[in-house]
Amino acid sequence: MYVTILNVKHLSKKSPLLQILLLALITSCPCALGTDEATEKNSTVSAKTDATPVMDKSIVVEQLGKANVILKADSLRVNDEKSFFSALNLDTPGMENVKKAVSADDWPAAKKALLEYMRSRKPPKFSMDRWEKDEFVAFVKNEMSESIPQAIADADRVYRHEFDWGCPYTFKGPIVWDKEKTGVTFSFGAMLSRMLFLNNLGVAWWLSNDKKYPLCAVEIVNNFISSCPMP
Repeated sequence: MYVTILNVKHLSKKSPLLQILLLALITSCPCALGTDEATEKNSTVSAKTDATPVMDKSIVVEQLGKANVILKADSLRVNDEKSFFSALNLDTPGMENVKKAVSADDWPAAKKALLEYMRSRKPPKFSMDRWEKDEFVAFVKNEMSESIPQAIADADRVYRHEFDWGCPYTFKGPIVWDKEKTGVTFSFGAMLSRMLFLNNLGVAWWLSNDKKYPLCAVEIVNNFISSCPMP
C-alpha cells in the first residue's frame, strides 16, 4: 500500500516537537516544495519496495522535489530525534550549526538550530514569498482594501472553530476530527481534515499582525497530530 508523504497521520505520536519539525520540513523545505524546473516538467517519481529507505537523505533531498511522489506508508515512521535528523542533508549551506549539534547528539540544540535555519533561509519560495510580506500587505491595503474585513471575518470563524461545508458546525472546544463522534457528513469530515482553512489564518495574520491567528494554526495542527496518530 502506498500513500503520499504529506499525510501527517503517519508521524509519531510520542514527540510533539519532533512532529512539528517534520511537518515544517515536509511543507516548506526545498525537497517538499520542489523547484520551478521540476514543477514545469511535472515529473513523477515512485519509491519501489526494493528502493532505499524513504527517509534516506538522498531520497529526501533529490526525489521529494518532484511532483506526485509516492512512498511506502510503513517506511514513514520517525520515532526519535536521531532518525529524524539522519534524514536531513546536514551539508546544506546554512545548516552548519545543526550538523554540529547532531554530531554531538545534542538534540535540544539541534532542534533550536534547525528552527533558526528554517526561519532565516531565503529559498525556497512558496507561492507567496514570506520575505515579500510588506509589499503584499501594502498592495492589498492600497488596491483591495474592501476585501480585508471579509478576510478577517473568515479567519475569525476558524479561530472560533466554526465551519460550514454544507452543514454548519461549531466545535465547543478543540476540534474533534472523528466524524463518528460529531455526526457530520463524510464530505464535511474530509474538508475539515484537509485544513485548507489554515490559509485564512495566514492571510489574517499578515494583514493584522495579530498573533492569535498563527497560534490558532499551531493549536489545530498539534491537535490533529495528537488525535490522529499512526496506527
